[in-house]
Amino acid sequence: AAAAHAREVEPAPLTSDLTPREIQARIRAGAAPEQLAAQSGCALERIMMFAPPILLERKHVAERASQSVVRRATGSGVLQDIVKARLEPLGVDVLSLTWDSFRRDDGRWTVVLAYPTAEGPRVATWLFDVRNTALVPADDEARWVRREQELHDAQSRLGAHRGEHVGVLRYGGRGRHGGSGVF
Repeated sequence: AAAAHAREVEPAPLTSDLTPREIQARIRAGAAPEQLAAQSGCALERIMMFAPPILLERKHVAERASQSVVRRATGSGVLQDIVKARLEPLGVDVLSLTWDSFRRDDGRWTVVLAYPTAEGPRVATWLFDVRNTALVPADDEARWVRREQELHDAQSRLGAHRGEHVGVLRYGGRGRHGGSGVF
């Protein structure tokens, strides 16, 4: 599933001698092994020698994020349960949800949820701080899936109408380090 939603990563120079560290860094940053092989000229068999632990790490981070408790204006819940409750009534087969993640240059992770709809495939992304288990929607699709888009739109309209600054919604749960869930 991780390879199916690979992130576009800066192409590696055409060389077949990528180091194990370079291979793992590019896969951790979201490249699929097949994509990396095609872009770099490195044999897929060589890439697959070093990819499995990183693919497992990406899967683990995505699973951890999907199991994180998030706070919303309408209450708290586990992200995966919130997503299922939002999508299932719309006819989305919740067994077809795929979660992936990749590590950003700043050390935080981007978590990607992909799911099919009648209109075509959809993708929602969140920023995830592993240490604090804090999730922040990174796009409108993530806000919509979590039912926050309506509140966000209403607050934006209210703030624009009054000419006031609209506060930032707080997302995420308390991590083991006592973080507020906000970056």
